[in-house]
Amino acid sequence: MANDKSPGSSKPRVNYLRRRPRPGALVRQPDLALPHERDQTEEGMTDGKVTPEGRQAHGDLERGVQDTSKSTEMDSTYRRQKH
Repeated sequence: MANDKSPGSSKPRVNYLRRRPRPGALVRQPDLALPHERDQTEEGMTDGKVTPEGRQAHGDLERGVQDTSKSTEMDSTYRRQKH
């Protein structure tokens, strides 16, 4: 049986030279679709039914709830950088 400990150490040896998977390789299962893939499938369609998210967004607009994203600021910054 091979010694898995470094000489004079109680810590086990770690092989840092072994091949490691690239980041995210083990996270995405093959049966999970990426966002743009979901948008392009029939399963992503609503058949004319309003989703709960869509209903909430419509209600928020009707009540005058302000957008909390930074899209307005980002758009103006992008325009300044572009010109």
